[in-house]
Amino acid sequence: MADWTLKSWKDIPNTSAGWGIPDEMMEMRIGRSALGLTDHGVSYAKFGKDFVPTFGHRQKQQEETYCLISGSCTAKLGDELVQLKAGDVLAVPPHVWRAFRATDGVDAVMIITGAPAAEDDGDIDMEWWPA
Repeated sequence: MADWTLKSWKDIPNTSAGWGIPDEMMEMRIGRSALGLTDHGVSYAKFGKDFVPTFGHRQKQQEETYCLISGSCTAKLGDELVQLKAGDVLAVPPHVWRAFRATDGVDAVMIITGAPAAEDDGDIDMEWWPA
């Protein structure tokens, strides 16, 4: 048995489908369990160009980084709006409420990392960023 794990993001379940959000609007593929990680997490996220999510979240212990691979997006961090473009990396400490929306008529694709690994670490508010 190998000491490493290789997966395709497409083989990791899209958790936003469980929230009733179609794949073309949003994908959130959380890799921690699928990759057997114990100390940190890594996820794939796609926010569709026409999707206007109203929810936001914050972590209790885990700090996260958001690496925008393609597209552009607006991040709402607390009460502040920050513009991200492909190639930007955003670091967010645990207590900050955050949410993302694609901008400029294109999908926003990002890789998200977080550490330390913690179960049930986040709070979600489904109406945090009104449409």
